[in-house]
Amino acid sequence: MRAALGILTALLALAASSSVSSQSAMTLSLSGPDAEVVQLGERALVRLEAENGDGATLLELPKISNVRARASAPSDSSNRQFVNGQLIVDHTARQWTIEFEPVEVGTYRVPPLRVRDATGRVHETRPFTFRCVAGRASSAFIEVSFEPSKPYVGETVAMRIRFGVEPRHVGLLVRQTRYQQARDFNIDFPSWDEMPAGAVASDTLDSLPNALIVLVNRNYRILHDLGVQKRGDTSFHVFEIAKTMRPERIGDYELDRATLRYAWISKFGRNAFGERFATEKSDEFARSEPVRLEVRALPSEGRPADFTGAVGTLTMDATLDKREVRVGESFPFVLRLTGTAVHDGMAAPDLTKLAGFEGFHVFGKKVEVEGRTLVAHYDLSALQPGDAVLPEIRIPHFDTASSSYDVARVGPFRLTVTGSVAKELEALPESKKALTAGVDDLWDRMDVRGDAPERFRPSPLLAWLALALPFLLFGLGFATTRFVHRARSDVAGRRRRGARRVFEERLAQQGPLVALTGFIADRLGIEAGAVVGQDLEARLVRHGLGVDRAREVVGLVQRLEALRYAGSDATAEAEHARDASSMADRLEKELRA
Repeated sequence: MRAALGILTALLALAASSSVSSQSAMTLSLSGPDAEVVQLGERALVRLEAENGDGATLLELPKISNVRARASAPSDSSNRQFVNGQLIVDHTARQWTIEFEPVEVGTYRVPPLRVRDATGRVHETRPFTFRCVAGRASSAFIEVSFEPSKPYVGETVAMRIRFGVEPRHVGLLVRQTRYQQARDFNIDFPSWDEMPAGAVASDTLDSLPNALIVLVNRNYRILHDLGVQKRGDTSFHVFEIAKTMRPERIGDYELDRATLRYAWISKFGRNAFGERFATEKSDEFARSEPVRLEVRALPSEGRPADFTGAVGTLTMDATLDKREVRVGESFPFVLRLTGTAVHDGMAAPDLTKLAGFEGFHVFGKKVEVEGRTLVAHYDLSALQPGDAVLPEIRIPHFDTASSSYDVARVGPFRLTVTGSVAKELEALPESKKALTAGVDDLWDRMDVRGDAPERFRPSPLLAWLALALPFLLFGLGFATTRFVHRARSDVAGRRRRGARRVFEERLAQQGPLVALTGFIADRLGIEAGAVVGQDLEARLVRHGLGVDRAREVVGLVQRLEALRYAGSDATAEAEHARDASSMADRLEKELRA
């Protein structure tokens, strides 16, 4: 009997080792596209799975003319099975969802997608094709503009995306976010963040402002509501996003078109309680005309030798409030630069490096930039007595208004310096008083007479408190240590308390099903796999949830589990995420730990 059991154990171990070794090599599979024919404004979705792809990396997506390609973050899953303590199946998979968005009507061939495994080997998928056809015409419009339209290199350029929709659509937008200040439009314009002519300042929001926001390239930006305006004979509710850039490279650039998407409720119905709800929605899509940006080079003729790269209009003025100072006395000097050449990265003149400022000391400089005005506050002092001159300050720049080089000038300023250069520090004028050294000193001016000091005698209560204080502190420290130790050892409690935070992370990375089941498991203190079991409703009821609510939770979990394998588009995924988030909010309040 023992011999037979030993042979069986050896066979199981051999099967496990052969199974694991056979599954160690990564295999790549591609499913999709979900639709071989898409309308202009829609996306073709494919799902890429790397079996045994732990550590696999999706390489750069192929460049396809008139098609924008995006890949989601990788999603990992694993499945392990044990028999008699032996690992029989060890299955891991890494998945990506990739969307291809055509911006022109036509048939497109997608080359093989490439994934590199942990050993460095590159795997490829099969190529595939899909077709894009024109959809119904939309009343919305979107346009991109640059001001000036043909800037010089280094010139400040205002970038604007302006779009308009039917006024009645604004109040009927299908909600895609829970942020009240968000307008549910989706705008795509890759050059808004990555301009081939040079770096573009980021305008993504780190926190939600008290202003309208909108999604541009899947990041929230400030949105300006321009109200209802006429374009020809048609009225539009117009919005605008704006920022500035400074092109760094010359050339004639053809940029991607900007696209606008949104959905609005086109039909309502009423339920048994007379409440109105949406029954139909309409999708709208618009795209801009082709966008071009021509960046011109600065002329070499007439360029000053001390030209530092300032491009645009520039005027300069200065303020010197005091015209008579003493040697070593600090006095303010304010310099203002105004014009289109001023930008956030512009530096104020360094007076210590300018000719003629050798007779002055610069204590410090404070620079403020507000719009197209730079204000520099200098703290100066004169080093020698006599008639002094703050020399002329000049800044060469290329004036875009006249298309020629010019010099902005201010000064010189004359002032009178009094006093002398002493070897010792001289008292300031306001602190000069008649003092006789050795006579009018500190102790001559103080009345040190008074009562003799008394010995401090604490009250009995204070004495007992001083004796008991070390014991009280020891008890407090011991209680705190016990509390921290119990809190750290309470794994289930920490899991319950952090359930909501972990839910948000799972929702963003792994989807609504994994997030919701994980949240319920954390709150109940069970394994996530047990949530999809037949006794979920009974477990929820035992933890204080009502029967109706428990059935609602079970129904949502089953629906999400079914949709996970059936697949859904991006809009449906957003709706599922909102359902899961809403259910988690209710369970947070109603579920007893």
